[in-house]
Amino acid sequence: MLDAFMRFLIDNGLLGREAPAEGDPWLDELIQVSCCIAIAGRLGLDHGYVFERFFYGPVSERLSDEFEEGAGPRARAGLGGDAPPLPASFDRERFLRLLAGRDADWIAAAARLILSSHARPDAEALAELVGGLSDDWSPEYCRGIVAAMTSPEIGIVMDYDRYSYDDPWQPEVASATHRPRAAVPAPAAAALRPPPL
Repeated sequence: MLDAFMRFLIDNGLLGREAPAEGDPWLDELIQVSCCIAIAGRLGLDHGYVFERFFYGPVSERLSDEFEEGAGPRARAGLGGDAPPLPASFDRERFLRLLAGRDADWIAAAARLILSSHARPDAEALAELVGGLSDDWSPEYCRGIVAAMTSPEIGIVMDYDRYSYDDPWQPEVASATHRPRAAVPAPAAAALRPPPL
């Protein structure tokens, strides 16, 4: 699946057609692919990876191993031919609409917001949390990203209804096969939240 997804990213301009050199560019590409897969998981891509929260986005040991074993070169080797298929459940159009014209920093912040959404009861608190993690991500910047992801055109469902405060710096294993549920109506969601401390 990783080869096919990377080919999809390359074909749609979200990854370069040339392989990065070893070192920082290679790591940057791994982070970009990890972030894109985490976002795609909220748009129907059943990828099977388990992610832990990391400062710049999601980290998956299995994905990192597959990447190191040559997923990028394999994806690039097929350029010019037919692209390998991705699962029909993946909503490619919404994914591309969301990420069109976005830079790597925006994509990393979006993935971090998705993985942290259970740790805060609403978009405002989530933007404050993630906006405080990087000098590059202000709460206002994060609010804009949440608004784009949860807009009616994109429809990503955040995990506010699963709210349970935890230490955002502690790794949490997020289900890689998370399937977003229908949005919980506001009164019901409010009833699920614990009272403020």
